Amino acid sequence: MAIAKRGPKNAHCRLTEDQEQKVIEAIRGYMPDQYKPGSVLWTRDSIAQLIKQFQGD
Repeated sequence: MAIAKRGPKNAHCRLTEDQEQKVIEAIRGYMPDQYKPGSVLWTRDSIAQLIKQFQGD
């Protein structure tokens, strides 16, 4: 029996390393309500909004 590779099926990254680092620093250093009012936890949706906001810069 062959062992299937784990992890995401799509190996293509949508962010550059610089963009990815910027998002990581924002998550580590700030609360989500500093970027989007009303969100108090980093959720999948709030991170997606953060990435969209950074890509708009």
